[in-house]
Amino acid sequence: MPARWHDRPGRLEPGVGCSSGAVSEHIAWYRFQATGAWALVGERQRSLENLRRLVDGGWEGEAEWLEGYWALASLINDPEFGGLRRAERAARND
Repeated sequence: MPARWHDRPGRLEPGVGCSSGAVSEHIAWYRFQATGAWALVGERQRSLENLRRLVDGGWEGEAEWLEGYWALASLINDPEFGGLRRAERAARND
């Protein structure tokens, strides 16, 4: 019998041993990693798109994580990246 997607290690199957909150946390973590991966391969817009979704989705991270994440070094002086960092700070201060 061929393996199904949820039989593979590291895959999430909502409703089976995972609450929706746990799934959301995993998705946010993957989006954070995708932000860095896209930045590393020079895909600025894709990186920023993932970051925007992360921030808009109520990510519980901190702007300092973004500033200190080595994979995002190419974006540190980007105005849009700066705006997203400010938005994340504002969200944490509410």
